[in-house]
Amino acid sequence: MSFLFTTSQARPLCLNPSLKAGSSINKHTTKNINLTCQSPINVMFIVPAQKDNPFWTLVIENMKVAAQQFNINLSLALIPHSDYINRFYHYELTKKTIEETPNIDYLITGFFLEKTEHLLELVEANNVKLFSIINDVTEHKLNIVKKPREKYTRWIGHIAPNDYQAGRLLADILMQKATKLGIKNNEVVGITGPRENPAVAMRNQGLAFSIQQSQNFKLKQVSYTDWTLTRVQSQLNRLFERFKNIGIVWAVNDEPTAEQAIIHIKKIGLKPNKHLVIGGMDWSPKGIALYKSGDLTTSLGGHFLDGAISLALIYDYHHGLDFYAQYDGIVKQSLSRIDDKIEHVERLVVYQEWQKLDFTVYSRYLNPSQEKWDLTYDKVLMTLLE
Repeated sequence: MSFLFTTSQARPLCLNPSLKAGSSINKHTTKNINLTCQSPINVMFIVPAQKDNPFWTLVIENMKVAAQQFNINLSLALIPHSDYINRFYHYELTKKTIEETPNIDYLITGFFLEKTEHLLELVEANNVKLFSIINDVTEHKLNIVKKPREKYTRWIGHIAPNDYQAGRLLADILMQKATKLGIKNNEVVGITGPRENPAVAMRNQGLAFSIQQSQNFKLKQVSYTDWTLTRVQSQLNRLFERFKNIGIVWAVNDEPTAEQAIIHIKKIGLKPNKHLVIGGMDWSPKGIALYKSGDLTTSLGGHFLDGAISLALIYDYHHGLDFYAQYDGIVKQSLSRIDDKIEHVERLVVYQEWQKLDFTVYSRYLNPSQEKWDLTYDKVLMTLLE
């Protein structure tokens, strides 16, 4: 078994003792912390994807910036090949990493549906604190594992997009756009990810519910893929061979699903946003380019910031400020439409202005005047303008 480690090293935080509590020590945030050396926090992130995955690369890059700002030693373990992106390898990678890595203060990773309990039992047995992100826990699975700290005490918290809401929202936007454009074809198809991915399952449920509420559109089929180009292309070929009145392509992400749908549609002589509409999620670089070109109707995103936000919550928890009561252990984030924030998203995703973000705005420990945590994506995106 092989896997890749990369590490972002923090230094003990030593502030000038002449500074007074509450003094401004960066251009964005006023701090009020103990003016002593703080030992770095050791965090291990088990990435449920391989190197250069478009979405998880965004997650990682933002986490690296946040780790520097919060004095965190961030280590990464990545799945080496797309063939291993499954619940079995993810569990084995996590197990091996815990066994072979000393002094892990906190573990961050996502869930695969059929290994959720096993992963939680693993961290419990090894006395490692887990903060889970992005890959959500379905309602059925939550009935089994309960909320963080209820059944599994080392599972301290969870942050994820509201994928069910996102699936509904994307479908609603696409139906509204198709109606506005006067597109007559009323068939809806979905191109989605693996069955075992909880985010996929919940986005699909949102799609199905939204279309069921419509009197004008019919959901014909949702095709599962394994995220690979070959599988996505194969499923798209089958969908367009089977259904001749497709007006909406609902894609679970920007790339490869929405991107390949646009390529396929153009190959068969159709024009996006004229003959049919296509929407995706994740705010990937290609997704942004496709949106700006007018091919992609919309994209929902912002959740690539959840990894960095989890570091802010871990930082506060580590220093005695517990987010649990406000969120009941589970933070659910609403995905944002790219339409009204394209400038900010492009600066991040395309021009990679990660270092200009100030993730300390999410910390109540560093911002003691804040009575509650505000973890909305816009809160940190606005720091790009300062």
